[in-house]
This record gives sequence, C-alpha cells and structure tokens, in this order.
Amino acid sequence: MISHFAKGQKKLNVVLIREKLSKLSDNISFKQSIVMTLENTAPTAEIEFKPTTFREVAIELKKQMDPASLAEQAVGLNLKLMKWRMVPELNLEICKSAKCLLLGSGSLGCQVARNLLSWGYENITFVDNGKVSYSNPVRQCLFTFQDS
Repeated sequence: MISHFAKGQKKLNVVLIREKLSKLSDNISFKQSIVMTLENTAPTAEIEFKPTTFREVAIELKKQMDPASLAEQAVGLNLKLMKWRMVPELNLEICKSAKCLLLGSGSLGCQVARNLLSWGYENITFVDNGKVSYSNPVRQCLFTFQDS
C-alpha cells in the first residue's frame, strides 16, 4: 500500500489500535492505542511513503508439524524447566549421552526406567529374565496386557 499526503495537506493522523481483553470480564480496552500525527514539513506539497520491499523467505514447516519432532521439543523444554527449578547445576548433555544398565524391569525397575527417561537418559539397557504375568501391566508401565 502506498500512502501520500494530498496536495496542500500538512497533517495526517494515523491510528494504531491495540486492543486488550480484560481477564475479569469480557470487555475490550483500547487504552493502549496510539494516535500519531505526521506533519508534512517538506517544501513540496506531496510526500510518498513506500513500503519496504520484502525478500522471499522459504520456511521449512515439517519440523513444526512432525509429531516426533514436536514430542522431542516438548521433552527438551520439560527437561530445561526441571533443571531450572530443581537442579540448576545438572548437565543435561551428560544425562543424554550416558549409558544405563537396569537390572530387573519389575515394578521398581519400570519406575526407575520411567524416571531415567524423564530426566533425559536415552541409552538404557534392561536385563530381566522374568515373565510378564497378567497382573503385571497394572503396576509396570513398560508392559501391556499383550505382553502377558
């Protein structure tokens, strides 16, 4: 859009609307809106305002739409928040690259594995020679009834 002062026009009012919805009610407030006055001080009677030319930018949206990528971003954000709140000196890269050996994947082993995963550990090896009985999936989050 190209705007300009008409011949002989000295002032132009521009209204910048900024609406804010009240949290307490459904009222909209325009108190933060601004009215700007542009004044033509040039010797000629006409000034043109041309928009800035924009360059074409290609955006890869696959990362924003891929469920696996979204889950990975959510986990990363969660880990950073947990680190910030609970253990600021924790190095998340060490947790991510560490290798864990978990002996037993019963009720206790499943909970330990779940906690390791929640803290960003990715390389976990399970050693368990037991069989999954029909009542196990209720207490053991790593198994389903199909594993029985």
